[in-house]
Amino acid sequence: MIPTDPKPLQPSEVKAKALKIPEITVDTTVVYEGPLAAFITGDNVDGGKKGADAMATAIHNKSGSTYQVVVGSSPATTTTGIRRMQGFENQIEAKYPGIDIVDKACSQSKPEIPHTNVNN
Repeated sequence: MIPTDPKPLQPSEVKAKALKIPEITVDTTVVYEGPLAAFITGDNVDGGKKGADAMATAIHNKSGSTYQVVVGSSPATTTTGIRRMQGFENQIEAKYPGIDIVDKACSQSKPEIPHTNVNN
């Protein structure tokens, strides 16, 4: 399963475990991973950190300068999105004091939504 919201699927995952049905999540997961047979993903926190580094390079970040940025995510409830955002924010705080995250725009997997959020 590939949950887009980790909380609502948790009861079904627990039932499947009780029925001895192995479940595997791919890229995103449920809240409590204990009953899962496997969880396949990359390091999404690290991905967020690398995204912050790439953005800082792209905007030609210079020490002593200040920047305001809006961060896009899709969707906000996936563990993938949550962990990437966590890594991104942690990296900005740790390495880029001049970069200020002024807003976060969640696309809900629809490209027109963050565009609208940012332009409003």
